[in-house]
Amino acid sequence: MKNCSNFSVIIVYFCTALNNHILLLETTGDTCSAAICRDGEIVSYNFEDGKKHSSVITLLIAQVCKEANLLLKETHAAALNIGPGSYTGLRVGLSAAKGICYANEIPLISVNGFEILYHLLSKENPANEANFIIPVIHARKDEFFFSVLNKDGEVIEASSYLLANDLTMHAQANYPGFIFCGEDRDLFTKFANQNIEYIQTEKINATHLATIANQKYINSMFADLAYSEPLYIKEFQSY
Repeated sequence: MKNCSNFSVIIVYFCTALNNHILLLETTGDTCSAAICRDGEIVSYNFEDGKKHSSVITLLIAQVCKEANLLLKETHAAALNIGPGSYTGLRVGLSAAKGICYANEIPLISVNGFEILYHLLSKENPANEANFIIPVIHARKDEFFFSVLNKDGEVIEASSYLLANDLTMHAQANYPGFIFCGEDRDLFTKFANQNIEYIQTEKINATHLATIANQKYINSMFADLAYSEPLYIKEFQSY
């Protein structure tokens, strides 16, 4: 009987792990997007261009749920890109995600932009042999947010920001065999003023959270719903 009981527990866990639906939200940039993934595979996706996230996010969520033939209360978690990015977009996205999680008693999964860029780089360039990956996200003018990860995706240097040229010199001095990656190769290399390796990735949208969010769901890596905050990195500035 004991073996049967253990077997039943394994079956229940297996079925749960293979039938999860996660709502995915991306609000850090000019485009607001939402998606639904099932076991890490996208089943619906929609987006709206322009900085009007607060007025379209609930509509996008309703649309992707309808396309997935799924009620919002039937989702198992909500996942969000917590930044860095637009301060207003970050607040809109997190407020929406928290509201959904509270209302439906589901966990919140937070994914940061550097995790997403690392995953995109690994997906698009599986043969990449760099020792260190430095995902960069444009902050303002010639400033860029960045983090440093090793080839296994482990964070070596926590999120911060520097001028593009200063970041290039910092990388050259401390991380031999590095590459940069992100959405803004032309902009970064313009300000860096040096010959560097920078791999352009896709522009981040909600679908890019799927694999990461699914793995975090399986591993029960949930954010603290009450105390989660956007990844601002630097204090708010009006510009």
